[in-house]
Amino acid sequence: MEAEGADIAVLTHQDMFFRQGWVELMTEKISELPDSWVVAGVIGKDMEGNICGKFHDTRIPLQFNTGHRHSFPVAACCFDEAVIIVNLKKGFRFDERLDGFDIYGTMCVLQAWERGETAWIIEAFCEHYCTRPFTWFPDEEFARRWKWLWDTYKDATKIDSTVFGVPKNEPDILKPENMFPEEM
Repeated sequence: MEAEGADIAVLTHQDMFFRQGWVELMTEKISELPDSWVVAGVIGKDMEGNICGKFHDTRIPLQFNTGHRHSFPVAACCFDEAVIIVNLKKGFRFDERLDGFDIYGTMCVLQAWERGETAWIIEAFCEHYCTRPFTWFPDEEFARRWKWLWDTYKDATKIDSTVFGVPKNEPDILKPENMFPEEM
């Protein structure tokens, strides 16, 4: 992508649907971001841990639309990996020490912060024809990766994931020893 002169990359799951005009909309929304942006997403969590974005997971009839709560773009603490937009002009690379994919949307935000740059949720509705069943639950491999994130980015302002719903009064629940005590 860089060799061909692309300014941004859109990394997406194979089961995503983008309506006609999405690329133009996304490009317009990206142009609203500050120069410090390095990664962006369409669904994630704001800095308070609230779900943020306009998105449809087709496993459920309702759509995510947090426009009543958020004024886009919104600073992100994590993204869903369904769509991650990368500013190629910044030379960003995912840390390849992380295997698997379930928390790349958290890791790229943490990497942006570590570089002194920013991560944002933009208003660019799309649909995910997700094939993962609702019965999925973080397993031992996920727990190992989650602990690695906490160990690697221990000085981060916040570590969160769209995989988890976390009560506002219990932020420490995301610490690996509280989530997966039997695996630690």
